[in-house]
Amino acid sequence: MNGDLRGYDLAGANLAGANLLYANLHGADLRGANLTNVDLEGSDMGEANLSGANLTGANLSNSNLRKAKLRDVVLAHTNLIGIWMPEIDLTGAILDGTDLTDVDMIDAILDEGALDKAKLCNTTLPNGWQNERDCYYPPEEYPEDD
Repeated sequence: MNGDLRGYDLAGANLAGANLLYANLHGADLRGANLTNVDLEGSDMGEANLSGANLTGANLSNSNLRKAKLRDVVLAHTNLIGIWMPEIDLTGAILDGTDLTDVDMIDAILDEGALDKAKLCNTTLPNGWQNERDCYYPPEEYPEDD
């Protein structure tokens, strides 16, 4: 789409399955919006209010979520690869099956156990520790001796 929706009031909107690649949603109000299976790759959602939104199955890889509001958001099975989201408030968020590969979550606010069912690989946790729990490194192959 690559559209400019800066500051738009999209609270409660049904945008399920929409193509919003590289969209500018900076400061948009998306409270309670249905964003299931939406492609938001590379989008700017900085300072957007996504509280209570449903982003199940969405692709947010390489998007900007800096200072976005994400309380009580559903991010189940969502692709968040490569997102930088320090100090973000994810209180009440559902992160089951969410891919947090290469995500920086330093100083983020999370409920206890919120990351138990998320995929963590090279993920910087709120305490600054790096977690590689779900990384897969294929075994090195060695030539056979003759």
